Amino acid sequence: MKLNIFLKLKAFFFRIFLYLHGIILPIPLSNWAIGTHDVLIIIKTVRAYQQRKKIKIIEFGSGVSTFVFLSLSKYFNDFSLISFEADPTWFMAIKNGISNVHDLSGDKSYRIYNTPYVSVDDYTGYELEKLDYILRGNLYDYIFIDAPPDTICEDARLKLANYVTPLLSKYGTLVVHDVFRIEERYLFDRLKNGFLSSAYFPTKKGLGILRFPLGNKHAS
Repeated sequence: MKLNIFLKLKAFFFRIFLYLHGIILPIPLSNWAIGTHDVLIIIKTVRAYQQRKKIKIIEFGSGVSTFVFLSLSKYFNDFSLISFEADPTWFMAIKNGISNVHDLSGDKSYRIYNTPYVSVDDYTGYELEKLDYILRGNLYDYIFIDAPPDTICEDARLKLANYVTPLLSKYGTLVVHDVFRIEERYLFDRLKNGFLSSAYFPTKKGLGILRFPLGNKHAS
């Protein structure tokens, strides 16, 4: 009983925190896996592009971060966000929630795709050919990886990271969430050599920030 009350209070104050930063969440907080420090770091690293007045974002794993990104669109003249979510139920919850707080009618700057995981040989994760069809032909400034979990496939995020890193602009930022987990911290450490700048933040679940790709080198 006490734990339930504590969790409800925690969710309430987190919602207030987000509201004070211009972020409105229209659906319950029970499934959110991101904390206040994560949000602040995302805001800071996205707004680092504000002087350029434009930003292209890719997100793997829709959630609080989706609403954070959309709330930051007001700072850019040219803003686009492509979000991929594997779970169809969560996908619909996010999509419906967004339509409740953002008028996206006719807005092509934001797209969300339900992209279930596929299993091919020893790989389970996003279907890379489908991603290629959606993303090809563009460079992106900010890529946020919060899926798939390495619990469903060893090196699942590494394969995804190796696929998306060449899509980064020369000023690009790659963000890896859940770096507190051994698998994701290992991924972060393996990717660092391909970037000019790297930083680890011990947030609720850990954030790894990699900036300025060096010739789009792949981790191995």
